[in-house]
Amino acid sequence: MRLKEIYFRLFCLFLIVGISESVGAQIPTISIQTNEEIVDEPKIAGTFVYTGTDGEIISSTIGIEIRGGFSQTFPKKTYDIEFWSDASGSETIDVQFGNLREDDDWVLDAMYNEPLRINSFITHKLWLDLNQLYYQDQEPKAKSGADVMYVTVTLNGEYQGIYMLSEQVDRNLLKLKRNNGSEIRGELYKGYTWDDAVLFNDPDATPNNNSDTWSGYEYRYPDEIDWSNAFELIDFVANSSDEAFAAGIGNRFDMENIMDYFILLNVARILDNRGKNIYLCRYDANEPYFFSPWDLDGSWGLLWNGQNATVTTGAISNNLYDRLIENDVDDFVGRISQKWQDYRQTFLSDEALDNRINTAHQFLLDNAIYEAESEVWDYEYSDSDLDYLFNWLGKRIKFLDEYFDDITSVEQLSEDYNVSIHPNPAHNFIRITSDKNISSSVTIYNVLGQMQKVEFMDSKRITIDINDLPSGAYVVKFNGVSKLFNKL
Repeated sequence: MRLKEIYFRLFCLFLIVGISESVGAQIPTISIQTNEEIVDEPKIAGTFVYTGTDGEIISSTIGIEIRGGFSQTFPKKTYDIEFWSDASGSETIDVQFGNLREDDDWVLDAMYNEPLRINSFITHKLWLDLNQLYYQDQEPKAKSGADVMYVTVTLNGEYQGIYMLSEQVDRNLLKLKRNNGSEIRGELYKGYTWDDAVLFNDPDATPNNNSDTWSGYEYRYPDEIDWSNAFELIDFVANSSDEAFAAGIGNRFDMENIMDYFILLNVARILDNRGKNIYLCRYDANEPYFFSPWDLDGSWGLLWNGQNATVTTGAISNNLYDRLIENDVDDFVGRISQKWQDYRQTFLSDEALDNRINTAHQFLLDNAIYEAESEVWDYEYSDSDLDYLFNWLGKRIKFLDEYFDDITSVEQLSEDYNVSIHPNPAHNFIRITSDKNISSSVTIYNVLGQMQKVEFMDSKRITIDINDLPSGAYVVKFNGVSKLFNKL
């Protein structure tokens, strides 16, 4: 090791000790040093030093890049880091932090859009409590989703505040089977943008094996692209008859996972994770598919942009769940209602939920994280944010208790809703109004059936900016509602 690198690592160690004393010693610390500007691809080389609360030190060369979509507009950035054997990045190495898995690829989530810095953290932890993979006995190290831990980060000598260090959802985390020659075994598809297939609607085009993206999905595994299995699955959910759907859906999905995921979506009211922020996974050939979530910040009364989502009513769903509920496949309604009742006595009891929130919040308070965040970012801690979360949660749980008590009586969106669009024709915006509260995605298609926009309606009214749409005719679709408008 060169003398210059030794000096740098000693400097990082002293810096970390100073930061730990100021913000509390219960949180591991990370220091990163780079000589170039960090950008959104490609990864640049840097030096990384981790100090655990037990004194463990991990130092390595890394590749680092900014990650995220809308979150890149925030001043506090989220990063993807990969551990390298040297600065060339030609070979990766695996590392392990605390009780998280051993891997070479990690996420440092800034949580900038979360006023309390706890929303995504508690949702990740809750999912791991709710769902265990059906093949867990065969793969004891497999996880149904990414585990996370809090760390503080210093970048090029400047303190960056609290981060959530997260595992990546990939083949290794899920322990998916490797290909056997040309035979596809394990499969992994990442929902990364809004389109028909991620919501299990009829896709507007068949996939192209020369492209690693299709109808909202990004192909992740196996390495050789073959969309045929994913297309068959989505096409079956979207287009099969009710009789064929009822007879075949139970063999295509792990129903315990599907029910747990529906409950997670609804208790945390994670609008984005109905489709876009979802992994579609398969352990082995001829095995059922299952879901794994990612990017869980828009939860517990927050939207993905950090604004409060005050609506506490309405079931979060997609076409797969709509068909399961409408057809009550294999007593799906009764089984998921019973599962909700069971969880309300354990992981989702009022006491358990309160403790989960309070524990994470108190941990950050005890370590002076909120004061530290306010020193380096445009951020002001307020007890009102915690009051808002508990108030929102109380109302949400009340709604869900009633919903699962008699799920078949919950009104579904249909043509019976008195929905209007005005102005029509329109120049700059359209306003959709309904005589009843609607909690649903609102999708705009052009006359070719190509999706142009997806928005979310959480009340009786929504205004949608259409300045970026070319002149022409468009169709607005809800679950069961289609309306035509013209853009001048």
